[in-house]
Amino acid sequence: MPVKKNYHKILHSLDEDQKPVITDLAQAIAKGRNDPVFFGEYFLGLHFHPLQKIWLWLTTKTQIENGWNLAQEIGEQILPLEELLNHPFLKNILCPANRFGKTFVESVKHIWYNFYKIGCSGPPDYINDIRYSTLNISPHSMQVDAAYRYVLDIFNDKMIFSWNGKKIRNICRIKSFLVDHRQVKRELIFSNNSMIKGVPTGEDQASSLAGTQFYFISYDEAPQSLHLRKELPAKIQSRLIDSGGPLDIIGTPEVDKPSHAYYQRITKQGIELKKGFYTMLGKLSDNVFIGEKEKTTTLEAIKQTDPEKYRQVAFGEFVSSGAKLLPNIAIERLWEGEHPLQQGIPGHRYVIGVDWGFSDTGDPTVFYAIDYTKLSELLEKKADLLGVLYQIVFRESIKGGSPYAVLARLKILQQDFNEGIIIHDSSSMGGVIIKKMLREMHVRHLYDFTMGKNPKDEMLFLMARALTQGRKTETLENGRIQELNPDFGKVRSYYIPELEEQLSNYRVDDNKLEQDEVMAFGLAIWYCERKLAGHKTKVFNLNILASKPEQVLSIPGKKKIKVAPMDIKERIII
Repeated sequence: MPVKKNYHKILHSLDEDQKPVITDLAQAIAKGRNDPVFFGEYFLGLHFHPLQKIWLWLTTKTQIENGWNLAQEIGEQILPLEELLNHPFLKNILCPANRFGKTFVESVKHIWYNFYKIGCSGPPDYINDIRYSTLNISPHSMQVDAAYRYVLDIFNDKMIFSWNGKKIRNICRIKSFLVDHRQVKRELIFSNNSMIKGVPTGEDQASSLAGTQFYFISYDEAPQSLHLRKELPAKIQSRLIDSGGPLDIIGTPEVDKPSHAYYQRITKQGIELKKGFYTMLGKLSDNVFIGEKEKTTTLEAIKQTDPEKYRQVAFGEFVSSGAKLLPNIAIERLWEGEHPLQQGIPGHRYVIGVDWGFSDTGDPTVFYAIDYTKLSELLEKKADLLGVLYQIVFRESIKGGSPYAVLARLKILQQDFNEGIIIHDSSSMGGVIIKKMLREMHVRHLYDFTMGKNPKDEMLFLMARALTQGRKTETLENGRIQELNPDFGKVRSYYIPELEEQLSNYRVDDNKLEQDEVMAFGLAIWYCERKLAGHKTKVFNLNILASKPEQVLSIPGKKKIKVAPMDIKERIII
């Protein structure tokens, strides 16, 4: 909050008994500007647990040394002080366990930004007249509403919480700062021409934010976003260009959420301060506002039900269980290297998987080139097929355009990669026509993916097996999973964000899922595993409601001899 020019004149005109009150208030306001924890405690009447204090001090760059010292005091792992002092803290990730109080602490941060108009510069009169906004977004409207209600409760003295074994209520000292609120628009309007705006992003990839600028943005429950990787740069971070303000990305790891894999990736980057990110982790035990008895009882019940979910709730870990086809650790192990090849290495052998899609607005055509030279060498030596056998060396996606240009691109790609084998699904729409056109273009080594009654099921099984081959784990006493073979899996690839996203979201029931990357990649792996390596697998139907054991498992398409009962009437001749 800017200090007015005539402050000293007003101070001299006051009675002597009023001067200490005004002086103390001015000092408190000045101190709160450089200490959001003090601001929350003194002006809002709140309390914070240690990790919430560290988060507020570090990510606002106000009291970095205090935050570092507190972390050392409570035994929390933290980066060297010098690295933290030199970090910009413009992309901050709060990745705690459940019930950390992340939405609450972000609400306090929004109030602090608006009270002092952090990021504004110029004469005090100018700053007071500048329109100032901070933004809270989330994929779901209920989460945006939660932050909105936190702010209202703080200003209405309705924040009731446990502290030192007692229930206490906050006492806000700046009630007049909040002058209006509009629940329908999720707007909280303050007396200094500033405002907190709440917006659910939903499925529009944050397009509703176009044309607006903010001084601070918090993205709550980010892993639940359908398009986090695509939203962050152009749709969200671009809303901070004018102010140069920070973005907070908040969320508890949830394996079944759409952006889980990407969120895990940037969280790990932030732990090492890579690519501008900073990450703070948090455990349920860090929240001193929840009673120890309640925490212990609830966690023990979760641990008995699902040990992996227990690790997620208690420690905020990225677990692998869930309804998805692949464990997250298998996708993480896939990445090795940074750049694709533009041409094949002489003497190496390649297979190109193709998933067709010629629509201008629908799915693209996707090519994946995989080097299977190591597999060929082991087959020639009749050696065991162990270790990494396949390297993804090239990937391309083409949306819309002329079908002739797309087919010509495939022919050029085949030539670039040593006349590699092409595997595609000719049973898809237009597959027969595409195959004829490719034949007329003299595209060689073209194979169809049309084998068996359930070829897709077999392809997914072989792909999943190739990615998890050789994985061994051990469950520790605390429920955590220890990987005994960190180099498991037959496949390696340079980092492909589109493949990471689709593999991490893929379910066997893939209706309404983007799957073009998985299909092109999976077709190439299927050809290597099924046709070259000779791995076979049987597909069974499972009937858990069968009345007889022999009816639980059945092989689809198994031929049976139909038997019709027939009674032969006998005639007795006397």
